[in-house]
Amino acid sequence: DNEIEGGDYGFLAPSLNVKLDLAEDKVVRAGVFRSLVRPGFQESNAGAVVDTEDNEIEGGNPNLEPTTAWNFDLTFEYYLSDLTFFGAGLFFKSIDDAIVEVEATDSVFRGQLYDVAGTFINTDNAEIKGMELTYQTAWTNGFLFVANYTLSDGETDLPADSVYGARSVPFFKQAKHTGNLSVGYNRESWDIRLAANYRSSYLDEIGDEPLADRYTDDFVQVDLTARYTVNDNLIVTAEAMNLNDQPEYYYFGNTSRLSQYDEYGTTYGFGLRWTF
Repeated sequence: DNEIEGGDYGFLAPSLNVKLDLAEDKVVRAGVFRSLVRPGFQESNAGAVVDTEDNEIEGGNPNLEPTTAWNFDLTFEYYLSDLTFFGAGLFFKSIDDAIVEVEATDSVFRGQLYDVAGTFINTDNAEIKGMELTYQTAWTNGFLFVANYTLSDGETDLPADSVYGARSVPFFKQAKHTGNLSVGYNRESWDIRLAANYRSSYLDEIGDEPLADRYTDDFVQVDLTARYTVNDNLIVTAEAMNLNDQPEYYYFGNTSRLSQYDEYGTTYGFGLRWTF
């Protein structure tokens, strides 16, 4: 019936962190904590945008519950030298009331039938588990190298009474693979970084059926940034973002069903910072 209901809640957020020094250069850390994230303004906004010509509506959901989670982390840190570090970690999250964006056709929304209606809903239980790897090193001549990778695997169960069907979907807006490679030079007045950032495809919007679910495709972006310290007061900065001119590609269900294609080109920037 889309009526707005009032409500309040309390939240207990315990946290426990343990550190174990295996040796001078090796450390293990473990942690468990409970967290809460309230719905954002766009998600919980009572207002809506109505397209009367196409009979479509898009609005928030003021009845959303906050998202809560139990979080578990285990990390290993190895300091190979003063300039070299390796880290590995495992994590697990048990999530309640995750928020996802959904879209349905021929749906009653706020008392009226629309051809297309979009809003946000809470899901049933969800889980995310994964691992992280990090390596960074530097040399006395100023050159440096950084690499990191995260594997994050998660699913969300849609509610049984959802108009989108009781089914499991990938965790909303969560890429399974993300990574970064960066090389640079940092010595005296110069700080220069060339970085490549990667993320795999992720679920962007839930539709009436799996083939109507919208995904954002894999994305790789290469950026170059530079900073030169002229003196104690003046710093000059420059950047070239998306050097590889990577487009954004969205699709329904599989990559052959185009939803949206955007090209942004390379963006250049230049700046001066003066400190008094």
